[in-house]
Amino acid sequence: MSGIDESVKLLEQRCDALASKIRGRRVGRIHLYARGMLQKLRQAEYALGQLVQLVSSLSNRTDSTDATPTVLNERQQIGYHNDSFWTFLFSAYEILAQIINQTQSYGIREKDVAFNRVTEAVKRRAPNSRLQRKLDKIKKSHHYGYVSKYRHCSNHRRPICVGVDLREFRVNEAYEDVSGSKDTVVLICDDPYHMTPKFKKMRELHKYCADELNNATTMIATVIDELLK
Repeated sequence: MSGIDESVKLLEQRCDALASKIRGRRVGRIHLYARGMLQKLRQAEYALGQLVQLVSSLSNRTDSTDATPTVLNERQQIGYHNDSFWTFLFSAYEILAQIINQTQSYGIREKDVAFNRVTEAVKRRAPNSRLQRKLDKIKKSHHYGYVSKYRHCSNHRRPICVGVDLREFRVNEAYEDVSGSKDTVVLICDDPYHMTPKFKKMRELHKYCADELNNATTMIATVIDELLK
């Protein structure tokens, strides 16, 4: 995950530059929101790290039982960190909207700011601008769409369905002492809104989360870059 960590560090530098560009009382708020957004990305990165460890633990298990459980067993912990990941990642987009509201002086009250609402405000006040096009690209992307879906399902409907697939790999018959090896693959459902979950896309949970964290960091950075101009 060093690539993700580096991306967040670069984004942090952009946010610092953005805050230094602004004058007046808004500087403090922009610093506050920028730090909050970066913290959400770090929290998503932490949840991802926990998922990687848990999936590895399941894969290396020689028996089918969970390790000594505390409050949550390992599979329940996967569900916990998976739900946390999507909540934190979606929150980063919402706080990005707070930054836009401040830098563009839209005057939307903090409690009323949301990514979709600010995107519409940009469309009205700066139609066909580069900022409007970048935000529209995010809103229409399947990346943002799935982040929104998984977060909404977890927060307002039910736990996101995650499946554990035990795959058995046959080895060359020359290795008589080994009948085969097993690998545990944890998959996230294709569409969290479906009551009967499907796994046709074969999305490995920790790899898919890593891709979406990278995508979010990159797309957010393009907006911060535009605000810097």
